[in-house]
Amino acid sequence: FDALAQIPMKEITTPNAHLHLWISDGHLSDASWLMTHWGFQIVSSFVWVKPTLGPGPYWRSSHELMLTAVRGELPFTHHALR
Repeated sequence: FDALAQIPMKEITTPNAHLHLWISDGHLSDASWLMTHWGFQIVSSFVWVKPTLGPGPYWRSSHELMLTAVRGELPFTHHALR
């Protein structure tokens, strides 16, 4: 996450932008910090349910998350996906 935090996101993206970031549960707070650091606000998440169980210190994880964040005014127009 330190290397990702160095990406000059404000310089390489437009003022109105969407950001989608795949993460595992163990990195949820880091990803939240990173997206905020880049100037985005988290607005939603997408859950990918995997067909097999993975490792996990508490529960055996069988999913990953894709966080959706926005900056500025850019409507999300694709509402067909559940």
